[in-house]
Amino acid sequence: MERHSVLVIVNPVARRAPARTELDEMLRPLRDEGHSFEIELTASPGDATRIAAQSAGRGYTRVAACGGDGTLNEVLNGLDGQGAVTGLLPAGTGNVWAKEVGIPWDLKRAARILVEAPARRIDLGRANGRRFLLMCGIGYDGAVTARVPSGWKRRLGSTSYLLAGVPELRRFKPVRAVFELDGQEQEAEFFMAVVGNSRSYGGVVNITKRAFVDDGLLDVCAFGGGSFWRLSRDVTRIAMGNHMNTPAILYHRVRRLRLPLPGIPLQVDGDAFGESPLEVEVEPAAVSMVIPDGQWDVFAHPPRRN
Repeated sequence: MERHSVLVIVNPVARRAPARTELDEMLRPLRDEGHSFEIELTASPGDATRIAAQSAGRGYTRVAACGGDGTLNEVLNGLDGQGAVTGLLPAGTGNVWAKEVGIPWDLKRAARILVEAPARRIDLGRANGRRFLLMCGIGYDGAVTARVPSGWKRRLGSTSYLLAGVPELRRFKPVRAVFELDGQEQEAEFFMAVVGNSRSYGGVVNITKRAFVDDGLLDVCAFGGGSFWRLSRDVTRIAMGNHMNTPAILYHRVRRLRLPLPGIPLQVDGDAFGESPLEVEVEPAAVSMVIPDGQWDVFAHPPRRN
């Protein structure tokens, strides 16, 4: 069995983050098997990106985020242009990527997967230059994430988005804008739009239902324009999974998207990301990720079985 040298970048304020001594104890059996681990703790936003970037040339075979989807996003941005395999020890609020590919929330089991599971190359999206693994949200959810204090996520988990989201339903108004989808203009009125590299939104519903992480495409879904009743109807269709061929819902699969209209709130991988204008493009086969064996539902081209 291959022995790995692993850098673990820990967000200590993530909701389920272990103390350093606790994490050391979890990793002890793997160290006894010959794997080596170095643990680095973040102290402020952006630290995970900086630490990951500084890991280049230090001989790590795997670099893991211990935190939520936001921490993993930072690590992936820090590893831009590097060849290290990326993994996850899920300790955040939603842990959407962990749900997508079957990484257990039990950190001991997740750590064993980190050193034993195979790596697969997957696509990433890039929004205004920033990489994302899951999705870029436009409109209502961008406004909601901007209103969620970081302390809420640690104390309340996913409930924090609900508490911020309910009053935002009254404040946020649908937007009419022109998207450029692979160079073709498409006008749409929407309450919310999602550009998805993967399928799951918040680990709850598959808004970008046709997305695969290895197909060289991003899925775009915009919905909820007009009245509150249309929004309710669109959300119901999405929840039931029958929104794909609904004329009122825009759904396309693209390599590149532009949204020139300024002032629309944005989020990437669950964290606020300013406002439009927006340019998004796919970065095919951008990174090697640790994927538990057999978890191939999000792959258009799963590995062949012997």
